[in-house]
Amino acid sequence: MIIHNGDEVDNHALSFHDTDPNLDSAGMELENARAFIKQLEILFPCMRILDSNHGSLAYRKAKAHGIPAAYIKNYREILFKDGRGKGWSWHARVRIENPWGRDMQFQHIGGGDLMQLAAMEGACLSVGHMHTKFGIGYAASQVDTYWSLYTGWLGDIEALAFAYGKDMPKKPVLGCAVIIEGVPLACSYAAG
Repeated sequence: MIIHNGDEVDNHALSFHDTDPNLDSAGMELENARAFIKQLEILFPCMRILDSNHGSLAYRKAKAHGIPAAYIKNYREILFKDGRGKGWSWHARVRIENPWGRDMQFQHIGGGDLMQLAAMEGACLSVGHMHTKFGIGYAASQVDTYWSLYTGWLGDIEALAFAYGKDMPKKPVLGCAVIIEGVPLACSYAAG
C-alpha cells in the first residue's frame, strides 16, 4: 500500500504568499505537474494521497474568494485531464488497522508533540508537512507502545520555488519511510 503524505504539487503560483515572477504561471505550473504526476502514476498506479496545504491551494483560494466547492473540480479531474488516475484517492487522514500492534494513522499535518497526538488518537502516527523534521519516536506506558514518524521531504532544494528557504536556518531533510509489519523504517539524507 502506498500512502503519499501530500504536497504532491507545489502550486507556488496559487500561494497566499508573494510569488516569484520568474516562476511559471499557474497554468504552466499545472501542465508541468500533470506531466510529473503522469510519470508517478506509472510507478504507483494505486496510491492514497493525504490532503495537504499545497495540494489544496486551489480549494483554499476559491473559499477565500467566496467560490462554492460545487464550482471546483476534484483533485483527479485537475491532475488527470485524460481520465487517468482512477487508482489514486485523496483523504484527510488514512487509518489502518494494524495486525501487528497499534493501528496506524497517516495525516499531512500534526501539531504539537507527535507522541501525545499518537496517544490521543490511539494509533501510531505518520506525518508529512514538516520539511525540516525527520525521524521516528517511540513512547510506551504499562499498557501501550506507540511510534510517531516525521517523514521528511522529497522536494528539490535547488528549485527556484524553494528560494524562500535559502536563508532559513533550518534546512529540509530529504527522506522517506517504509512500514514493514507495523515497524517504521526511515531513510534520509540531510540536505543543504
